[in-house]
Amino acid sequence: MEVRAEWPGVIAEIRVSVGDRVSAEDELLVLESMKMLTPVLSPAAGAVQHIAVEQGQFVDEGALLLRLGD
Repeated sequence: MEVRAEWPGVIAEIRVSVGDRVSAEDELLVLESMKMLTPVLSPAAGAVQHIAVEQGQFVDEGALLLRLGD
């Protein structure tokens, strides 16, 4: 399952690592947009397979943030 940015912003903090198991609604990372910090929550339970961004990176709306799997 791909987790994508809902709006453009800067990756303020990454709260998971590859291999971490997460539950639905767990906080994956924090996106800063217009001086507001917004947590990006996991849409489902799974394991973090790939993190496609780095802290401080600007992302556009729809950009791939990370992938979750079983």
